[in-house]
Amino acid sequence: MPRLTKAELRQHSPQDLLPKRFNLKELADQGIIEEESTSGTSGASVRVIFGIEWWAEQEAKAFHHNDLIKKLIHEKGFLKRAVLTTPGCSGVSCFARWLNFEQRIIGHTLYVNQSRIPFSIPEDKMKMMASETLQWAPDFFDVDPVHGMWFALYCERNKIQFPSLR
Repeated sequence: MPRLTKAELRQHSPQDLLPKRFNLKELADQGIIEEESTSGTSGASVRVIFGIEWWAEQEAKAFHHNDLIKKLIHEKGFLKRAVLTTPGCSGVSCFARWLNFEQRIIGHTLYVNQSRIPFSIPEDKMKMMASETLQWAPDFFDVDPVHGMWFALYCERNKIQFPSLR
C-alpha cells in the first residue's frame, strides 16, 4: 500500500478508506469498529477507525515477544492481569459512579482503578482496590508508572502482598 500523508488521511479518512459497501455508522453500532482521533499535536487531528478488538490483539501479539510471559501462557493457557492506568486509557470507566468488580473484568483482565489522579483516591477506595486485586489473584500487573507506584506504596504501608504474582 502506498504511504499516505496526514493531509490525505484528514481529507479522506475514514469514509473513503473503506469499500462503498461498508457504512461506518452501522459498523460502529454493531460493535465491529471504534472511531478515534489522533491528538493533533503536529497539525489537525486525523480520524481513524480500528476493529473493536485492536488493543487486545496487539497486546496478545506483544506478550509473545516476552519470554517470561510466553512461558507462563504456555503453562497456564491464559494469564490473569490487573491493570492500573488512567481510566480513560482503559475504556472501563463511568464518570457518575465507580463501577462494580464484575463490570471491570473483561476477559482475563481486571481494571482496578477508576480515578484519573491516583493521589486523590480516598483510603476506602484504595482498600477496596487492594481487596479486589487480592480476590482476582492476577499473574501480573500492567501499570501506568504513577498509578502503579501509588498502589504499590499503599500496599507496602498496609503490608499487602500478592502471592499470585509471577
